[in-house]
Amino acid sequence: MSKLVLAMGIALALLFAACETEPATDVSHFTAKLNGKGSCQGTYDVEWWYQYGTVGFTEWTDAPHHDFHCNGVSATFTIPPEQISGLFDGVTYRFRLAARVNGDVHYYDANGTTDGTSYDTFATLPFPRVTPKAAQAFRNTQGVNSRIPFHGPWENVPAIKDAGAWMGIKFLRETWRVAYRSTFHDLALSGFTFSFSLGRMDVDNNGTCGPFEIDSLLAEMRFDPVVWNAIKYIESPNEITGSDGEHGLGDQWDECTRTFLAAQQDALNGEKPIIGPTVSAPGGNPNVADANRLILGNIEQYVDFGNMHPYAGGLAPDTTDLEADGTPFNAIDYNRPRAQILTPNRPIFATEAGYHTNLNNTKVNAPTPEAVQASYMVRLFLEYFRRGVPHTDIYAIVDNECSTATDYYAYGLYRCDWTKKPVVDAIHNLNITVGTGTPTLTPLAMRVDSGPSDLLQVVTRRSDGAYVVALWRRAKLWDREPPRHELTVAPQNVTLTLPYADSVGRVTPNQSATETGLTLNASKQVTVPVAGEAVLLVVR
Repeated sequence: MSKLVLAMGIALALLFAACETEPATDVSHFTAKLNGKGSCQGTYDVEWWYQYGTVGFTEWTDAPHHDFHCNGVSATFTIPPEQISGLFDGVTYRFRLAARVNGDVHYYDANGTTDGTSYDTFATLPFPRVTPKAAQAFRNTQGVNSRIPFHGPWENVPAIKDAGAWMGIKFLRETWRVAYRSTFHDLALSGFTFSFSLGRMDVDNNGTCGPFEIDSLLAEMRFDPVVWNAIKYIESPNEITGSDGEHGLGDQWDECTRTFLAAQQDALNGEKPIIGPTVSAPGGNPNVADANRLILGNIEQYVDFGNMHPYAGGLAPDTTDLEADGTPFNAIDYNRPRAQILTPNRPIFATEAGYHTNLNNTKVNAPTPEAVQASYMVRLFLEYFRRGVPHTDIYAIVDNECSTATDYYAYGLYRCDWTKKPVVDAIHNLNITVGTGTPTLTPLAMRVDSGPSDLLQVVTRRSDGAYVVALWRRAKLWDREPPRHELTVAPQNVTLTLPYADSVGRVTPNQSATETGLTLNASKQVTVPVAGEAVLLVVR
């Protein structure tokens, strides 16, 4: 062995014996600073670098390589720290020092042991995450009142089929009539599902309780297995208004309601989930309605779900305004506690909710212009889903007559001639973007860095794996008080960090279903303006 080779070997051993890592510093979600020290004993050139990898795995990643010249002076020195990036958040890493002298490479751990395994470790900070809901879970909450046996525009079944296919809503809240069994059969074959009620509590309309139609109506429904299999829920009597209501019953209305519910439960014997009744008052008097609910009391032993009809009366579906007495304007906050008087421990359905567009009618529920109806309805579906309402049936699929009279409510998504109001395409654009499917609900790494204080969000994941982040604000688009007028909402920027996103697209469902690509900056941030309409971000 030559003296040169021998000297290099001794120098290599001396250098390596003094190298070691020191704890990492400045650890963040995706970066860390690696530290170490070493010593020189002799004159030679060294190539050095850090290696790092996740604990529990054998792979190592090289940080940049560096050259260093030992000048013959025996001295301990701090190896320059190395800032590394591109780490995964919430992960524990290990690291070591590597050095090459005269072609030989050795590795050093935290104790300075050559090729040792006592590594310094560090854990990156966990980044905020949002667990998505399945796209199909959101879609399954959507229904619409169709009321085919009510005649007029309601009974245009081909139009209903087209509407359901276009909007992506295939659940109909319906009224059973045996004469329409073939119609319901046809709709079931087209993929529609239903809820039906089991008749009135005073069939004879003579102010006495019963006889009930429960058994005969169930027999009619069961006669056609296609129809029966398409029924998802049975709904209890609608809007019981006490002794003066449409169900008759006199002063024994509460006792009769309990008798009916018990008979309904026995007849179904668990075959279909039961939605509870709604309770109202003649003329819609809220004080009387509240009193009626207290009279009826807890009936949850007979039903699987509670029920409410949270009409917003021309107000935004997500408003936080309060009445002068502190009563919430928000239709959920007002109606759900009242429904819970009847079913305190049951999820509460909304079997009627919506906005009417006859601006001549301001009697009970204030109207909205069609454009506002469209924006509010998209937000209503998102808000009710965000607030945990299991199912929302919009009232209604079509205006039931053509009129501009002051006593006429135009609640339809379609006009009476089955032309579309803007809300129809808005719902289509919403649902086609959200998509379908029940994929693995892997949490989305996402942080809202800035945005308005009234910002709301829902995150879903669809079958192709893309996340859809719905953003909207509690913004008023309509002043329902005279002189009524639409309101302009100035957009405010929302900045999100999406550290693992490859691309982000934007859809504004009230405008179109077209996806526009957004720019992710070097920090994986994206900025989008949000005004009064919902914005959907498709994150891949």
